[in-house]
Amino acid sequence: MAVQTVVEASDVFAAGIAVAGVFDWENYGGKYSPYHQLRFGSPDDCPNRIRERSPVNNIDKLKKPILLFHGTGDFNVPIGSSETLVNILLKKKKDFDYVVYPGEPHVWTKPEVWRDFIRRTELFLDGLRKRQ
Repeated sequence: MAVQTVVEASDVFAAGIAVAGVFDWENYGGKYSPYHQLRFGSPDDCPNRIRERSPVNNIDKLKKPILLFHGTGDFNVPIGSSETLVNILLKKKKDFDYVVYPGEPHVWTKPEVWRDFIRRTELFLDGLRKRQ
C-alpha cells in the first residue's frame, strides 16, 4: 500500500518504504478471493479496482523514490512480488533501492536484520532530507 500511496499522492509524500509488499493484486491469491473482496469490494461493485490499486499498473505516475525490503523466505508474499516490481522500476528508470534478506520470512526474525533494516531506513530518510 505504501508504493501505491506514493504513486497516487506523490505531491503529499516525499517517498515510500515497503516491506514485503503486494504490488500486483491481480496475481496475489486469486482474483477476487475473499481476501480481495474484504479490501476492494466485489467484482460486481468495482470491476477494475484491483487493477487500479496495483502499483505495477501505475508506475508511470511514480515521481518519488521508494525503498523496498523483502525476505527470501517469505511465504505470505513471495519475493517474486518485489522482483516483478523491481523489473518494472528498472525499465521505467524510476528511483528506488531494493534490499533482500536471505531466509527471512514476512516479519524479520533476526536481530541483525532488524538493525540493518533500521540503519538502511534511516539512511534513506536522511538522504531525502539532504535533497530538500
